[in-house]
Amino acid sequence: MCFTPAISISTAIIEFILAIILILYFPRSKLRNFFALFIVMFGTYQFSEYLVCIGSNPKFWATVGIITYSFLPAAGFHAVLRTFHKKFSLFFVYIIPVIASIALAVIPDFVIKAECSTYFINVSTLTNTSESLFYIIPYYIYIVYYAGFIIYY
Repeated sequence: MCFTPAISISTAIIEFILAIILILYFPRSKLRNFFALFIVMFGTYQFSEYLVCIGSNPKFWATVGIITYSFLPAAGFHAVLRTFHKKFSLFFVYIIPVIASIALAVIPDFVIKAECSTYFINVSTLTNTSESLFYIIPYYIYIVYYAGFIIYY
């Protein structure tokens, strides 16, 4: 996942401050709110990384981080569609991160391990450690989703 707790919390604070500055001091535009949303999502991810190491429930905070970064490609693609006035069903844009988030919430022990090492925060999930097709196929769908919007545009 990411680096040590000090780096994660510092990055989260900077990102939350940048999002506030963006909303307060930049003129309203099509992309201002998307950029603010991205920055808040990145800050939330970094904060969840920090709480994996410092908090009392590392698996919960790892789940929060995974859910947060699962929406980044969809939100980015949505911003691109809006900028270029392209018509595309938002249902298809957001369905994979919504399904992934629901799966994370309902599959018991989806996050197998969440821990801090000297330099990194490590998280293992059923999808990146399992050999079962039940978890491998959704993992590859998720990977294609994550890279797919970038490749598509």
